[in-house]
Amino acid sequence: MKLSKRSDLAIIVSATALLLVPCVWLPQIESLDLCSHIYNAWLARLITEQHIPGLVIVRQSTNILFDNLLTLSMTAFGPFWAQRILVSTSAVLFFWSSFVLIAALSNRRPWFLLPCLAVLSYGRIFHYGFFNFYVALAFGFLALSLLVTRSRWWQVLFVLLLALSWIAHPLPALLTLAAAAYISIVRNAPRRIQLAALGGSAFLVLVVGVYERIRFPRSVFPHPNLPREFLIISGWDQVLAFNRPFSVLSYRTVELGILFVFVLLLIQELRKEKDFVFSLPVQLYVLACFTNFVLPDRELFFPGVFQHPLGFISERFSLLAAILGCAVVARSNPRPWQRGLLLLLAGVFFAVAYQDERALVQLEAKVDQLVSPLPPMQRVAAMLHYPGIEDGFTEDILDRACLGRCYSYGNYEAPTLQFRIRAQPTNSIVLADIADSNNLARGTYRVQPRDLPLYQVYPCGPRITDLCIRELKAGELNGTVPGQVPSPTDSMSVQ
Repeated sequence: MKLSKRSDLAIIVSATALLLVPCVWLPQIESLDLCSHIYNAWLARLITEQHIPGLVIVRQSTNILFDNLLTLSMTAFGPFWAQRILVSTSAVLFFWSSFVLIAALSNRRPWFLLPCLAVLSYGRIFHYGFFNFYVALAFGFLALSLLVTRSRWWQVLFVLLLALSWIAHPLPALLTLAAAAYISIVRNAPRRIQLAALGGSAFLVLVVGVYERIRFPRSVFPHPNLPREFLIISGWDQVLAFNRPFSVLSYRTVELGILFVFVLLLIQELRKEKDFVFSLPVQLYVLACFTNFVLPDRELFFPGVFQHPLGFISERFSLLAAILGCAVVARSNPRPWQRGLLLLLAGVFFAVAYQDERALVQLEAKVDQLVSPLPPMQRVAAMLHYPGIEDGFTEDILDRACLGRCYSYGNYEAPTLQFRIRAQPTNSIVLADIADSNNLARGTYRVQPRDLPLYQVYPCGPRITDLCIRELKAGELNGTVPGQVPSPTDSMSVQ
């Protein structure tokens, strides 16, 4: 993407500066899985330096880029600045790679979409903290933009970006390869070839989806209603960074407002271009939505890559679909009020996100206060609750609180066998079985003598910051503790 005007550079610099604000507006970046990433980066250093019995770092080719960079950054800058630098870089990379892909597909610079892209950059996947996937998708977008524009040395750069995508996460890399093959077939091809490629691709996706659903029936979960199913499939549920009741200032207002503008621009394009429905962005968007509809919602098995299934499938594909949805309307000419509405909606989104993140900062500060007095390097578990999270539980917050002072006994990374740290059953640092880790987070784990001493942080009052800590005993279920867990309908304010 070449800059044709000095004003373009001004827009890029201003947009980038504004985009970085959410990475610095609070004492901590509240992205849930980031707590696990930074904790395991610290744990990886301990394993390397102290050779902790029962914990090893394995060599693998994928799902490691963000974690390795985090470990290196921690060594150079410390954990606080390592998080700031890498998360800020990831957000900027994703934001501008999305814009570059959309510009390549539409053959124009759709500046009016910047507010929408900012919302998606800080949407559900960002706040879940899936940064390996997030960064891999960004590299995939850049690779596809090179394929579309065919700039100088594009083949070499495409392979390099594809390799970086794979190192970060396998799913975006495989999707990039599939999209590249599709684009190469349909680009400048007759209509019948395009339709055949579209139908053939949909059939292959259907075969994979049916196989996964039959082979692993527990990977499919019903959605609450048809409208929500539509928003998930079409990508716009990515706006729901946290779950909140509907109100004037809520994520759902932003979601519906962006969808409203999207529909108006889509109608404009349909009226303007006769062959709009056969354009490349529309074909890619339809395939992304169809894939999100057909594949299992929660789990996808990667034989030969991961031993356990990859989770949160619909959430991951919704981000891809939303970016391609933006590409569909990128050639339209929105009216001034539509541009203004997108800016207003982005402002509402970040105002609500700030409230949620501030609440999580206070929740994390309480956890930090509870674990600080413990003797050094104790095992700690957590049953934490925040109504804005989909399942209500935010046990990952404990991970960052344990940094340098305790062991997060229920941390999920090692037992999933998807990350670089692996745990043997005899280790004393983390549960080695993923079922035990899940049960510990949900309060259904029966404490074993080998687990002791083991402390647990748990809710002990109606407010989300009403937390206590106690030492567990052998033979008890860790969920049988005093105190009342707040219901998901409780207020999300922190008092």
